Amino acid sequence: MFDNFFSYLGRAVKNDFNLISYDYYKVKRVIKSCQCKEHLDVANKLITLFYVKWNNNNLLEKLENKFKHKKQLINKI
Repeated sequence: MFDNFFSYLGRAVKNDFNLISYDYYKVKRVIKSCQCKEHLDVANKLITLFYVKWNNNNLLEKLENKFKHKKQLINKI
């Protein structure tokens, strides 16, 4: 009985991890493709929605760092 429970729990955790990483890479791809300030506004909203959905502070910090770097590059242009 416990073997089935732990097996299911392992699959659920792995599935959640895959969903988080899929969403993370989608947001990361949007940040990378930004070419103007309007695109940055959309990317910022996606970062906010990512945090609301997953509450993952570690990945949020990574996304914010990428966003800040991209924002600096766009502001130089």
